[in-house]
Amino acid sequence: MSSPQARPDSLAARWRELRTREPRIRARDAARRLQVTEGELVDSLVGRGVTRLRGPWIQLLKALEPLGAMMALTRNEHCVIEKDGVYRRVEDFGHMGQVLDEGIDLRLFLTRWGAAYLVRDDEAYGLRTSIQFFDVHGHAVHKAYPRGEGDAGDSGGDEEGRSEEEEGLPQPAPGGDLGAQVTLEGLAMEMADPDQDPGLVVRPPVPAPPEKPDDEVDQPGLRDAWLALQDTHDFHRLLKQFGVGRIQALRLAGRELAWPVSTRAHREVLEGAAAESIPLMIFVGNRGVVQIHSGVVRKLEAVGPWYNVLDPGFNLHLREEGVTSSWVVRKPTSTGVVTAVELYDDAGTQVALITGKRPRGQEERPGWRALVEPLAAIF
Repeated sequence: MSSPQARPDSLAARWRELRTREPRIRARDAARRLQVTEGELVDSLVGRGVTRLRGPWIQLLKALEPLGAMMALTRNEHCVIEKDGVYRRVEDFGHMGQVLDEGIDLRLFLTRWGAAYLVRDDEAYGLRTSIQFFDVHGHAVHKAYPRGEGDAGDSGGDEEGRSEEEEGLPQPAPGGDLGAQVTLEGLAMEMADPDQDPGLVVRPPVPAPPEKPDDEVDQPGLRDAWLALQDTHDFHRLLKQFGVGRIQALRLAGRELAWPVSTRAHREVLEGAAAESIPLMIFVGNRGVVQIHSGVVRKLEAVGPWYNVLDPGFNLHLREEGVTSSWVVRKPTSTGVVTAVELYDDAGTQVALITGKRPRGQEERPGWRALVEPLAAIF
């Protein structure tokens, strides 16, 4: 029979034991090994270096601006985006919100958020000082790390080329600078949840409804509605209107609106854009947040399973084996057609979207379109 020490009955103790055996394991992977969510794992340390924070979430995000430079991180199963900036221009639209700093550009789906924490440095658990947000299912939707002096834009990294959440590549300086630490403690006092007992209750995920069979879809209606789009933001409503999944819609729209390309097409696009200094917009999201980078990319590097952008103040880490479907997609708008490269995993979930950055109110740049349209020839 195992000793009591070998069978710890608390989640925090089991996490500590796992870290003792595997000192480099990250919280995300430890949660999977312990068969809990990352939110439940972090919550198990409430009262021991972790403070549970309360909403409203918009007010909490607004409280981050005085902290100054932060590294904002959003990820999904196969892609991580990291961007330096300040949490300025935090806007509230009720069930949605946004952050519109020059560096940190976020779209927020607030009704899906469930918990937030101030996490302090803890080497025993491999934690860095940060504000971490989780959805109602306990999955991480966004993290904000204070930047220490001289840390912003210093990407660093190791030979394994894995994301900040996995192994190496840019990590925030432990604890950030002293000013940020003091302000973080003030934030903890101001925004602490009255309940500081560990034990997060999460909702079980709701399975996605099955796709409608192709022969039951109004394909002419779908195509006509697509051609009538005036704004790319209306595309989600179009999918709901016709009861189709994203990839299903791409398949049924016709090749002049969407066509499949190589699952390595992102390399062609990023490398071509870097060579020609074509500014891009790169979208990476999950159920709770979409984070956007706007600008030119420079330093591209493939390391192991990861394809990376390693620019000052901006990192992207894409696990290429997770991309099982890639498409070039055209969407009409009131100011011209928007062309994007969209990456999907085997569940049909969007991993990332890359498009050319358009001057406000103008059509997309010819250089971007010239870069993307030949991709059809490589599939």
